[in-house]
Amino acid sequence: MGFRSYKGNTISENGWRICDTGEIVKPLVPGTDNVRPEVRRGAAATILVAWAAVWHRRIWRIDSYRPRDYWGFSWDNDIANSNHLSGTAVDLNATRLPWKVRASVNMPADKIAAVRQMLTEFEGTVFWGEDWATKDPMHTQINLPEGDTRLDAFATRLENGYLWVYGPPDPDAFPLPAGYYYGPLDGPAESISGLFPTDPQSWKDGLKRWQKTCGIPETGIWDTDTARAATALQISNGWPVTGYVFEGEWNVVIRHGQRPDLGGPVTPPTPPEVRGKTWADVSQYQITPATDAYPYDIFCFRSNSGNMRDTKFAANHDWAVRACDDGRLRFFIVYWFFRPGQANIDLLMQMVTEQGGPHPRMVVMADVEDAAGAITGDQSAEVNDEIRRAREWLGERRVIGYWNPVSNADLWRTRPPGLRLVTPSYGREPGSPKIKPDGYFAHQYTDNGPCPPFGRCDLNYTHLSTDELEAMLGLGQSPPPPGPEPFPVDDAALWDYIAGEVLGR
Repeated sequence: MGFRSYKGNTISENGWRICDTGEIVKPLVPGTDNVRPEVRRGAAATILVAWAAVWHRRIWRIDSYRPRDYWGFSWDNDIANSNHLSGTAVDLNATRLPWKVRASVNMPADKIAAVRQMLTEFEGTVFWGEDWATKDPMHTQINLPEGDTRLDAFATRLENGYLWVYGPPDPDAFPLPAGYYYGPLDGPAESISGLFPTDPQSWKDGLKRWQKTCGIPETGIWDTDTARAATALQISNGWPVTGYVFEGEWNVVIRHGQRPDLGGPVTPPTPPEVRGKTWADVSQYQITPATDAYPYDIFCFRSNSGNMRDTKFAANHDWAVRACDDGRLRFFIVYWFFRPGQANIDLLMQMVTEQGGPHPRMVVMADVEDAAGAITGDQSAEVNDEIRRAREWLGERRVIGYWNPVSNADLWRTRPPGLRLVTPSYGREPGSPKIKPDGYFAHQYTDNGPCPPFGRCDLNYTHLSTDELEAMLGLGQSPPPPGPEPFPVDDAALWDYIAGEVLGR
């Protein structure tokens, strides 16, 4: 027992001897119930089992029951030099990720990004089958040939606690892989914010320990207080001032006992604001609800899409109310994504009421879009009726709309008089959308702008000051009693202009 030839091959594709079951072990993957892939004994087993453990923790659960969705060593294989024949490859979530199908077909973008992050953390010792021309996203294999000393060295690090697979790491060690640091969510790939869903808990716990030792709140995320402490350390040591926590910032606190002087005039770096007033527009698709890292004094978030509740609404609403009450926000906007025949504004009002609202500094917005072509035709009658009910609830001025008069002109041809509008128009100077329809006051100029703590999101700009916005929106005033509904107006001239552009006149 030991090594063999298979269809004329003695070496698998990655440079390992093809073996029999005498070289195969079936260790338990830490964190699973009974997942035991058949893998090559030694460093290969240590690394592949660790990969499976981190995959199970961050990507998807690996199921040991029927139908089994993981595989390791194989005695026979359609590929004559397959790495499964040498016990140096595993297939994970095989029932979800079929062979020859690109990962993006069955795997959300955040999961793909998480696997890419894992590849970096495993420091070149493994290869992901998604990167083959034939595409095999279930497949991961040892990426270095048999006998390469880097494999034994990395396996030893894993056994000593790296990535918290086989045990806790050295508590005094910088709790991130080499080259990584604690920084903003929208930083380079080496920046760990603690806000990404796949950030290991051990990293967050490590930052909490540093924060506690510095005497700042133990949030486990890179936030304003963390940036302030890191900045103070950098100033006192004559280092480049970034506000990020690199290994040096970690070591002077944890290993050498230096504490940041937070009593001086330390100003942590904050994201630069585009000229004028800027605010973010977010939903459940951002990776985190709002936190105190948010830099602007206006905030917009979704409550629902038709009948569907936004899963981050409650957290965003609670933070917005607190931030308004303590002065960090001047006001906030809650929007519903209009879907014909669904709950829309009624569900928004229910959700806000369930949270104890409406807050006197809350504005609501009707988001009228085509949902990637799913919504067509003039929806004015239904949308305007929802605007009417929202105005009866909050007052006329605290209700606004979101509408694209270029690509979605036909969806909302007539709108209530006096309705203020946010207009999306990407790739243009903030404040310069292609068309400014009647009621325009703000421009959504990007859907990919950096903003803590969300990473990339929609950003909006207005030429108005916050005081002018508050006056325009009637904030802080009691809603007026319901009055007669004015007849909707039709921007005939605008419609003729748009039609002329479409027809090339």
